[in-house]
Amino acid sequence: MKVQEMDILPTLPALLSSKSSCTPKVANIIAELAKNEFMRSPCVDAGLIPPLVQLLTSPDQELLLQTGRALGNICYDSHEGRSAVQEAGGAQLVADHIKCLSLSTEPDNQKLLTVFCGMLMNYSNDNGNNLLPGPQPALSRITHLELLFLLGYKGDYGWKDSVCVYGSNIK
Repeated sequence: MKVQEMDILPTLPALLSSKSSCTPKVANIIAELAKNEFMRSPCVDAGLIPPLVQLLTSPDQELLLQTGRALGNICYDSHEGRSAVQEAGGAQLVADHIKCLSLSTEPDNQKLLTVFCGMLMNYSNDNGNNLLPGPQPALSRITHLELLFLLGYKGDYGWKDSVCVYGSNIK
């Protein structure tokens, strides 16, 4: 609660838009704050979603990783978070990243792929309502592999390395 009392959240959007070497650390701080249920709505109210979604266009893998964690944690069990991500176009950007990453054989992309899949699972889990971009069936519980299938991935994905992020924050 001290973070809310100190009124720190409203200062973070400016730090996210500066795209400095500190930007991934700011996104990491937001991801850590949003692990707490009582901080998710204040993150949305502070206007953090639009600048986080803008960061999804960055080529910096660490920035993408921390941004995906932040957005996923804000979406977890938060209708307000999901709505803000939807309005900002974040789910479609993440789905596009997943499609590109799933075609890559680079081992460094595995963690980013896992975080982005987890983000979309947290985004899509809204009491069974379909929030994923595109024409998918209504979902309430999906796994990492099912998400790749729904997004149209046809490659040889290492199923033994997949994780089910449903039901927990993206760590």
